[in-house]
Amino acid sequence: PSTALSQKLRVLPNLQEPSRYRAEFESNLTVAINSSLNLTAGLAYRYNSDPGVGIERGDALFTTGLSFRVD
Repeated sequence: PSTALSQKLRVLPNLQEPSRYRAEFESNLTVAINSSLNLTAGLAYRYNSDPGVGIERGDALFTTGLSFRVD
């Protein structure tokens, strides 16, 4: 009950050119430190099969945070 994990995967096709697409994956982990404080860590990865000249196809983002609940 003190830990929550969420994941999301989206694949977005290019309707004009079926061989091109974008994909996005997000994952978050939340752990309760006590009854009003949570620690969250997240990972997001985005991929584009045809991003353009000089641009990488994928990138990753790692985030952390604290949340405080006031009742």
